[in-house]
Amino acid sequence: MQAKLGEIITTLEVLRSCLQRAEVDIAPAPGGVFVPQGDAIQAGQRLFAALHSRLIEILQPAGAGGYTMTPSEADMHGPMAEAIAIYYQGAGVPAGERIPLFRLAWDVVGDSFASRQQLHEREFSGDPVYLMAAQYRTCDTSAAVSQVRALLANMDVREPQT
Repeated sequence: MQAKLGEIITTLEVLRSCLQRAEVDIAPAPGGVFVPQGDAIQAGQRLFAALHSRLIEILQPAGAGGYTMTPSEADMHGPMAEAIAIYYQGAGVPAGERIPLFRLAWDVVGDSFASRQQLHEREFSGDPVYLMAAQYRTCDTSAAVSQVRALLANMDVREPQT
C-alpha cells in the first residue's frame, strides 16, 4: 500500500512539475499579456488522462468492500452505532473519521459522478493516440539530435575485442 501511495505522490509531483514549467517559462503574447508555456501544459493534460485512470486503479482495491458497505449517517447514530464504532475503526483512526473518507473515496472511484468524471478525463482533450503523435510531430528535436550526433562522433564504436 505504501508503494501505491508513493505512486500517487509521484503522479502529483510530475503534474506539479508540468505546471511549474508552464509558469516559469511564460511568454509574452499580443495585448501585453503573458501565456503559460504550451508544451508543458499539453504534456500535463496528456499525462493526466492516463494517470487519472491509474489513480482510480490504485484507489479501487485500496477501499475494497469498504466502499459498498459504508454505513450511512443515520446508521452511525442508530442502534448499530456501538458496533459501527468498533468494526469500522482503522489503525489509529476512529470510525467517525474513517467513514467520511470512504464516502469521499466512493465519490471518486465508484458512484455515477465518478464514472462520468473518468470518461471526461479520458476523452476531454480528444483522441489520446492522435494527440501523442501530434506532440511528436510538433516537437523540435533538433537540439537532442545534435547532442546524440556529437556524442556518437566522440565515441569509440569499434567492435569489442574478444
